[in-house]
Amino acid sequence: MKKVLDFILSFIVPKKMKRYRNLNIFLIVLIFLGCALLCAGVSNLALEGYVKRNKENFRLFSETYDLPSGNEEVLPKFNLNQKTYSIEDFAGEQKIFETTFTLEDSSELNLTLVYEPDVYINDLPETKHDDRIIEFNIIDYYNYVPERDADGNLKEKNILVIITAELIYYFNNHGYDLYKNAEGSYTRYLESTGWSIMESKHVLPKDESEIVYLDTEKKELDYSKWTLSASLGDTTTIGDTTYVAYATGEDAYFLPATSSEVNLSDWSLSCNKDDTITHNGVEYKAKTRINRNLHNVFVSENTQRIGVFSLYQASKMGVNFSDLNGDNKATTDMKLVVEAIGDLMVKTGVSQLENYNTIYAMIFIFIMPLLWTFALWVMSRKFGELTRFKEYYAICAVSYIVPSILTALFTLFSQPYAFIAQYAMFIQLGFYIYMVYKINNPKVKNNNNNNTSSTNKIQERPEVDLNVKTEKVTEIKSNAAQME
Repeated sequence: MKKVLDFILSFIVPKKMKRYRNLNIFLIVLIFLGCALLCAGVSNLALEGYVKRNKENFRLFSETYDLPSGNEEVLPKFNLNQKTYSIEDFAGEQKIFETTFTLEDSSELNLTLVYEPDVYINDLPETKHDDRIIEFNIIDYYNYVPERDADGNLKEKNILVIITAELIYYFNNHGYDLYKNAEGSYTRYLESTGWSIMESKHVLPKDESEIVYLDTEKKELDYSKWTLSASLGDTTTIGDTTYVAYATGEDAYFLPATSSEVNLSDWSLSCNKDDTITHNGVEYKAKTRINRNLHNVFVSENTQRIGVFSLYQASKMGVNFSDLNGDNKATTDMKLVVEAIGDLMVKTGVSQLENYNTIYAMIFIFIMPLLWTFALWVMSRKFGELTRFKEYYAICAVSYIVPSILTALFTLFSQPYAFIAQYAMFIQLGFYIYMVYKINNPKVKNNNNNNTSSTNKIQERPEVDLNVKTEKVTEIKSNAAQME
């Protein structure tokens, strides 16, 4: 028991901790790695609860898991191809389902569930139409501005879920953030970062003079020469060749060709950014509109936005949209759709926070101690008992153990915040500095004591008698031989 107590105290008491000053470098690194994983790992266990308590920060309505039951619908059934991970054997005629939930505060939550089983990520060469374009009127839906009261509270809460052949797309509140930004407005979060989500400008060749090739084999057209404004899918025939409208990558702008084109989705006149038109005394300004190819909205070459999931990914997360009941019931309670999207968003949020938390732990608990150790070593190596860099590094590793354990326990029971490692760093660093100070300080005291003792000893030496005492020298008879 005494040995156990002594071992425990060696992580707390400085004079006992200094026994670890010559710790093997492999063990030192292992301790730091363990402390980093301890803080991050235990914190990660509590992340799901953290995300659910802060649903609005992850673009989920607070009522996601508290909706009333009773809204039943007969949803389409389908299977998931295990090779392509796409919908097959789709059974259902109705493609759009709209459900309204009355909330406790008398406001409403509106769910729009859309099935687009014939929309793929890539355009299939065997089909004449574009397989990437959804039929649902996403343009007018996205263009709608949610109504709020005088206090800024939403009078209606809207969720859109679109299930395509391979992917699930989701966004709420018509793409507006739930909270105001620094300018006092509501950011359209799909437009705030990354790439453009708007429909691309399309062009066609005006005449034969704009048919220019970039290579001698005439296989690669120079689309920069095309000047005729067009829309997606438009074609023109010049000579014996039919040309399809080319997407330039610039945002397309539209105006209503007639007064009957009321909605933005109906505007058919391609134009420039600053163009205007007047119908029946009403002036219309050119506007952009969201791309009906949702894959280009949510996914770029290197990254993807929050709100897109593959059906395969969802099934791996335990969310099966082919049968949300799990028991093959004829009807489905529509609140399960909202909860399913909530589960996907929560799990995605947890996954992101886990990555950030682990990275922070490796930086602040595994890498940063090298800097702290170097700084302390430079400042105190000539004045303390610890003199070598390795000694400081070893003490740093051992001193991190207790604060890491306390941080892990605190995170497990209180669940305060996800990125605990960056805050635990200050506790660990403070404890380390204290340990180094206490270990180094006794040496100064000992030196002072030794100096005092030496002085006392010099003072206590007996006086030396410097008087020389002499004795009479007696004559010495020479024994030298005498000559006769």
